[in-house]
Amino acid sequence: NLRPFFGKTRAARLSTDLMDKYRDRRTGGGCTDATVNRELSIMRTAFHNARKRTPPKVNIVPYFPMVKENTVRKGFLTDAQYSKLRDSLPHELKSLFVCGYITGIRKGELLNIRWPQVDFESGIIALEPDETKNREGRSVPILEGDMRDFLLESKTERDKNWPDSPWVFNRSGRQIKDFRITWDEGCKSAGVPDLNFHD
Repeated sequence: NLRPFFGKTRAARLSTDLMDKYRDRRTGGGCTDATVNRELSIMRTAFHNARKRTPPKVNIVPYFPMVKENTVRKGFLTDAQYSKLRDSLPHELKSLFVCGYITGIRKGELLNIRWPQVDFESGIIALEPDETKNREGRSVPILEGDMRDFLLESKTERDKNWPDSPWVFNRSGRQIKDFRITWDEGCKSAGVPDLNFHD
């Protein structure tokens, strides 16, 4: 996104006004201010690094306009909405949604869970230190009901169809990497169109 807009701009001619135009274009296309902040921060870091060189690659670091972010999540589900969304999602997302809803495990952590980490006998999912956001391992319980039922169903399906796949949350044995489109479609069908996965 940065290259098409700024790619032909000389460093000495980069201005705050130009960055404001970039923000207007990105947010006008549906991007959040938080995303634009992340993108501009890449350029800001590049300018600061360039200025520290000997000799400096740039003489002036322009002011980078950052907008205050509101990252508070406001999405909630009633029990009825939970059931409706669960039933509206495609088969491969049901267990992912249920486990995320019940345990609060982060999306990235969920998608990296492998079957050796799931112990039905002790009723525990072990999250490895190198796969958690804070680099600390922890265990979460496998609760009776939807969570255990969907995980057991996924395990049975995996053992039957693609026994060599290590991924708990998968599409035909392949690790799920992105599910935004199917998530959005399921949320619309369930009547909660603005719900984020980690709300």
